[in-house]
Amino acid sequence: MSQTITLDAPDSVFQPIQRVAQATSQPVEQLLLKALQASLPRLEGLPQEITENLTTLETLDDQALWEVMAETIVIALRMNNPTVVNARRLWVSVGWWPPSD
Repeated sequence: MSQTITLDAPDSVFQPIQRVAQATSQPVEQLLLKALQASLPRLEGLPQEITENLTTLETLDDQALWEVMAETIVIALRMNNPTVVNARRLWVSVGWWPPSD
């Protein structure tokens, strides 16, 4: 099933979309559909707990998302145990992380 929508986009949004569509020989509608699909993660097939967490994140405002990010950083920093540090060292040794600019 599909839905038809009408979208009023300002020139500042539409012009880059139109430019990319022309450069890639795609209709604007197809490009917009791909962009929407890429920006909205599919939840089907994920464990229930992850689905619930992601659904909750979608409802948060910016301030609440920053707070979640801060908590996540603290958890990530706690992951600096020897096993994780050694894994990161291996990544660097094979050139996988960090990417070179």
